[in-house]
Amino acid sequence: MRSKFCVTDLQSICKKEKGAIISGPFGSNISKKFFVEKGVPVIRGNNLPLGLEKFSDEGFVFVTEKKADELRCDAFQDDLIFTAAGTIGQVGIIPKDADYIRYVISNKQLRARIDSSKVLPLFAYYWFAAPWSTKVINDNNKGSTVPLINLDVLKSLPITYPVSIKEQQKIVDLLDCITQKIKINYRIIKTLESMAKSLYDYWFVQFDFPDADDRPYKTSGGKMVWNEELGREIPAGWNVKKIKEMATVTAGGDKPEKVSIVKTEECSVPIYTNGVDKDGLYGYCDTGRIKDDSITVGARGNIGYTKFRRGGYLPIIRLISVTPKEQCYLEYLGFFLKSYPYRKNGSVQNQLPVPDVEDIKLISPDREIIEKYHTSVEVLLNKYYLLKKEIYDLHSLRDFLLPMLMNGQVTFRS
Repeated sequence: MRSKFCVTDLQSICKKEKGAIISGPFGSNISKKFFVEKGVPVIRGNNLPLGLEKFSDEGFVFVTEKKADELRCDAFQDDLIFTAAGTIGQVGIIPKDADYIRYVISNKQLRARIDSSKVLPLFAYYWFAAPWSTKVINDNNKGSTVPLINLDVLKSLPITYPVSIKEQQKIVDLLDCITQKIKINYRIIKTLESMAKSLYDYWFVQFDFPDADDRPYKTSGGKMVWNEELGREIPAGWNVKKIKEMATVTAGGDKPEKVSIVKTEECSVPIYTNGVDKDGLYGYCDTGRIKDDSITVGARGNIGYTKFRRGGYLPIIRLISVTPKEQCYLEYLGFFLKSYPYRKNGSVQNQLPVPDVEDIKLISPDREIIEKYHTSVEVLLNKYYLLKKEIYDLHSLRDFLLPMLMNGQVTFRS
């Protein structure tokens, strides 16, 4: 039996209380001079995703409890938060397991408090964070130079929902199950990277790689020699090379709008740009330009944002690919580039050109040590790739199910 659905707007599903829907304070009331080391966290754009990842509970600035009382822009568990200026379309929800009891929103956010007797807050979140709602938000941009929405736009955002709370809960549970699996995969990936990076630091920063007797080299008295090029000591017998001697460095290709995006079983080659969201996955095409396992480095915007990429992908503008000339160099180069300070003349670069990457100097260890490191961490990286692929598949599944669940095309058996 098809569930009964209600079509209305956000204001109609909010609590009937003063301040159920509010905008953030004036900028001058929450400026840098009011920030303290600890206190009530301020929600800003970096805490809200574009997509369906709910909320980032880190990277806060804080104000005192007294200042939070003055601002009267509180946000609590189950409140929905929208970006009002800048990257509009960002939507978040403060989760039940949030790290803090109380938050305040910044001058660039809007907050809505949902009446859970009508609509479950998580259902409302999934609806308003979905692509169709993001499009409505962007279509109602009121800004001339900076994208902007106001309270009137927020209040009038349309929503369709099943009247049955039980039905809403089933939908939320299914979507949450997929979302939680994605989060778990990301946590495992972070752990895998941390393990491989720790070994990299131990072997190639502290120089305690295993010596001929399987003892930590430097700690056991291994010979160190001064290197003029790097201005530091390195293990005896090791050299210095430039990135271009160990890898092929190529710039990304076309601008995003010139890339033909497709997605079928036969056409599933990932297209990457330098975005942080979804690790820069822009879409899919039918053929890749980089055939071998590589490292990508953000060349503009997210300068130095570095990721390992399985071979068979298409890099587009603002992305540099570093493809090792020998497979055993992959992890060594990757973790070196992840920790490299991409700076010029003491300031952050606006753009990272290919020649700058090619000419980066780094230590060239003994081939035997490089091969041992590759063998030690290759299994971790293979698991990393598998989890990445699973994340992409889960995103696709959730994107496929979301509209059908929300509009009643797919229902649950009683």
